[in-house]
Amino acid sequence: MSHTDFPKGCVSQDELIELQSRMSFQEDTINELNLIVARQDRQLQALAAQLGSVSKKFDDAMYAREQGGGAADERPPHY
Repeated sequence: MSHTDFPKGCVSQDELIELQSRMSFQEDTINELNLIVARQDRQLQALAAQLGSVSKKFDDAMYAREQGGGAADERPPHY
């Protein structure tokens, strides 16, 4: 039986090789995208932490301004 004599509904050897090649490419793409998503998640976490820090500093400055004080009235953080 040659590769062209497959029963109806079966895939040929060439079709099987093509499907395996596509599957391999898709697996590689999924792995690459997973690495990108993981890296972006770490970046988002770092940015969220920075935003929290900046937001706190802004809130502290606004509170100090409302209280009539300024940065000159505050003790340095090392005290």
